[in-house]
Amino acid sequence: VAKRAMHLTPLEKHANYGRVNRRLRAALVALVWRQALEHNAVESLRLPQILRADETCDRLAMDFSFASLAGPGCVHVAQGIPPMLRHLQLSFQDCDDVNDLAVAMLARRLPKLLEILELDFEDCHGLDENTEVIML
Repeated sequence: VAKRAMHLTPLEKHANYGRVNRRLRAALVALVWRQALEHNAVESLRLPQILRADETCDRLAMDFSFASLAGPGCVHVAQGIPPMLRHLQLSFQDCDDVNDLAVAMLARRLPKLLEILELDFEDCHGLDENTEVIML
């Protein structure tokens, strides 16, 4: 991390420590988001802020299939999208709480550098037939 020989005493401070810490925290957030969602803890744990703080993240995949994203759930997902993403994969399969407004918010929060976007809205009954137009 500090780009020093392993036998040397670790530095107390180094510029890379913060970057690596943000990357590790974001990776853990992506793993626990689903469980936090089921316990209504996404906001109290500040998961969107932690995920978004990772400026080195260029690829993210999260699966919310069959989850309840009622209330601020979709808002939190949109708020957490890291700014430097190039590849984003989100599955909302069978999430009836996902609606056109949520998709529009998600579309507005997509990073400018994004090259690949994979979204799964299979069996999301809260969506209008024209929702794809929102994403374009």
